[in-house]
Amino acid sequence: MRFLHISTDGSLPAVLSPRVPAGSPGVPVGAGAYQNPDKAAGKFSEPPVPRICVGPDIERCFAAIYPNFSRFFEEDGIVDMQFHVYEIKPYPNAAIVTPDELVRDRRVMDAHVTQEHWILGKVQSYYLGSVMITPDLRSDYITFHPYNDTKIARLELSPSVLKIGQSNDKSTKPLPRALLGKRTDDSRSHQSVRS
Repeated sequence: MRFLHISTDGSLPAVLSPRVPAGSPGVPVGAGAYQNPDKAAGKFSEPPVPRICVGPDIERCFAAIYPNFSRFFEEDGIVDMQFHVYEIKPYPNAAIVTPDELVRDRRVMDAHVTQEHWILGKVQSYYLGSVMITPDLRSDYITFHPYNDTKIARLELSPSVLKIGQSNDKSTKPLPRALLGKRTDDSRSHQSVRS
């Protein structure tokens, strides 16, 4: 499986070590994110385990981090945001926690939707390029049962329609078209998971 990681930081080092993500309870929030109120209140908070979070594609990586960026789009009126895309290759001795394990152990409430994996060791990071992501706030939102538990009411994760296009920032490397899909600079929809 190919692992991707997206970040607002376009200068991540070539070797990454696990860390507790910014915005987690007790961890300062940088300029690129904010403290999600549900997580701050302890509702569905993720444990402070040092890790590198990865996903299979840009859409699901974005869905996984959208709750930490939603305020910028939904409240501040930002239309699009630049993200840098990295391919992540774990070192041979790095443990990988699968989405099934993250959900089963109630570590990540939406991993069954986002296919988020945790890598618990050092990784090699390869900068692939930058994209502009525009969530369509008028589209339906992806909904899911936290931890895939139908006894828990559905929550909204992120808009189901995204426009993913090349960044206009000439100082960054353009992302290979294959990662943008066949409909480059067009709206792309990722499906709601019905559990």
